Amino acid sequence: MISYQYTITNKQGKTLTFNNHTIPNSVFALQSYPTFQKAIKNSELDRVGQNNYWDFFSYYGKLTIGFAGIIVAPTHQILEQKKSLMLEVFSIPVQPTTTNDGYVTITWTDDDGIAKSVEAKLTSDIQFDRKLGDRCVMNFLIQLKAKSNFVSRAGASILQSGIRGWYSGGFLLWTLLPFSFGAQWTNKISFTVDGLGAYPKIKMFGETTGTITNPTIRNLSTGEIFKINTTLADATRWVEVDSSTGTVVDNFGNDLSALVDVSSTFITLINGTNELVYTTD
Repeated sequence: MISYQYTITNKQGKTLTFNNHTIPNSVFALQSYPTFQKAIKNSELDRVGQNNYWDFFSYYGKLTIGFAGIIVAPTHQILEQKKSLMLEVFSIPVQPTTTNDGYVTITWTDDDGIAKSVEAKLTSDIQFDRKLGDRCVMNFLIQLKAKSNFVSRAGASILQSGIRGWYSGGFLLWTLLPFSFGAQWTNKISFTVDGLGAYPKIKMFGETTGTITNPTIRNLSTGEIFKINTTLADATRWVEVDSSTGTVVDNFGNDLSALVDVSSTFITLINGTNELVYTTD
């Protein structure tokens, strides 16, 4: 990762690139391995009057990013100009807004040819240092925190579509408990995630053949089920579930959070293969 070209773009479109050696004596060059470190959130409870403790689930927390390197320039004047550009690109606005919140987009391509990106902003001011008498080289240290602890594939979202499925085949034996034999899900959607995991955005449409009652999405790989107690009258109607924001809206923009079934869990995609299926009542 130390040799990758990292392009930093702020909300005003200003950019700079680390490790672009097109002009060898005018470059932002990394001198140590960049850090992408996730905090781990732990929760535990002491056992009163006993040895040991009760441990609970752990979760990933904040992702911090660090870049350390040098600015090289042919003259001291150009060195100061490049320093000013770095400060401008990473600067946090005096009054943040939704369109200028201080986050920059960091993009790079790894050795497998996969383009990646992450949004981050400064956690402390950039540190600069220069050796006495060396007027054309300056050290820098940048510390950032990411908007999310997920590193995304850069560019367009990865989209996949399918049609409504059902549980079919085999036969059902009504013994002490209902028992199915040889049955399987049809019209499954297979989705592969390479990395920590992902929060998907899922849109469930109605159909031209009749009313859809209580649209449901299932992740067969995790056992998660998300069900909305509503109806979709035709193919122009849909509901969208965004697991990253925890929102549920319909095609009119109405908030359907109150209609989410109590047994529902927001769908997540685990690292590896995920099999999803869209069903209804």
